[in-house]
Amino acid sequence: MDEDPIPGRFLVTGSVELLRSAVSPDSLAGRVETIELLPFSQAEAGVAVAPRFLERAFAGDIPNLAVIGPTTNLVERVVSGGFPEVLARSDPARRRRWLLAYAGALAERDISDVAAVGKLDRMTPLIDHAAVSAGRLLNLSGMGSHLGVDGKTVDRWLTLLERMYLLRRVGAWHRNALKRLVRTSKLQFLDSGLLAALHGTDVSTVARDRRVFGPLLECFVYSEVVKAVSLGNEPTAVGHFRDKDGLEVDLVLERSPGEVVGIEVKAGATARPDDFRALGRIRDALGDQFVCGILLHDGDRIEQAGPRLFAMPVKVLWENAWA
Repeated sequence: MDEDPIPGRFLVTGSVELLRSAVSPDSLAGRVETIELLPFSQAEAGVAVAPRFLERAFAGDIPNLAVIGPTTNLVERVVSGGFPEVLARSDPARRRRWLLAYAGALAERDISDVAAVGKLDRMTPLIDHAAVSAGRLLNLSGMGSHLGVDGKTVDRWLTLLERMYLLRRVGAWHRNALKRLVRTSKLQFLDSGLLAALHGTDVSTVARDRRVFGPLLECFVYSEVVKAVSLGNEPTAVGHFRDKDGLEVDLVLERSPGEVVGIEVKAGATARPDDFRALGRIRDALGDQFVCGILLHDGDRIEQAGPRLFAMPVKVLWENAWA
């Protein structure tokens, strides 16, 4: 590369962040560009036109009322996730076996390529415990007590799993206009299919007990949003909101110059006024900087629930569903 700097001649791929692993001691500054390829989005899996959800949300371009139909096969979409190898398999049992084998290979073999881990046998329990904690506030000391290590060790291990694109920590969003905020990050997986496999949840499980669907749907929406952010031209920060009154918003998106869109996720098909309390609190505190708050659910229409507050079917994330 030093002798012939023509770009685009080498493509280095892998399941680990190359420049943050022990594999590449050279920083390669100025000689390499990183392109992050997450699992397929729903638009990519369906070979559909890239959706404009984020652009329209930040523009406040949302109708007051529009019947756009229900989200087809939502539970199946969520428990399948976006790994191409999973989507190529039609049998749910084979999909789950592949996902569990993938997680096992990361924990038992690949992680040792990223860094020296003294207690490699704790990686599988760590991933299992992270799956239980997905969507919740991160408690490093609590996780450590289950694994027999301290919180600093868990923090270091989670960083390794982040470098392997297994999960991410979603930082707490905050503004001075809002008081009594919880500043703790949440833990979230990057693929809802993998999270469902680790939970032992499939379509039939959700049919028997809809309550297990909520955390998986939140993971699914988070994954779709971060994929949309990675494809966009505008830098967009993704966080979560929670205050000490227990009000929370699953995702808070912020763009310069301080424009904010809030997204709340609900597994049901209806929206109640109480479902918008947290979004309304952010709106009232930010004023004009709050573009809109969106409740994504399993319904069939877009409805305005208040000033700059809307309920929308989940499928707006990947379908250009309204004119």
